Amino acid sequence: MLFDLIGRLWQGEEIIFADEVGPWMIGVDEKELIKCYLISLAKIATTKEFVDHVIPLIKRDSYESFSNKVYKNVIVIASKEQKLVLKEEVIKCEIKIA
Repeated sequence: MLFDLIGRLWQGEEIIFADEVGPWMIGVDEKELIKCYLISLAKIATTKEFVDHVIPLIKRDSYESFSNKVYKNVIVIASKEQKLVLKEEVIKCEIKIA
């Protein structure tokens, strides 16, 4: 395995040596990235798809002290129907939103 790894490094493959890999390793403003994603998602996804993709982001943001303000952005961006279903799902899942 080590020789395979060395060969891949010599071929220019980018390999991360870390105990933990996460979005914090990407040099972008995650808050802005999520906001752009939410805008696009709200326009192209069905209400169910929208909620299914947004709920994990809201949960994660609640674990991270609401640093990305996902729920606040979603409420501004989502359609009336998306907001309604999302609010019901947040209550059902008992997700902290602030």
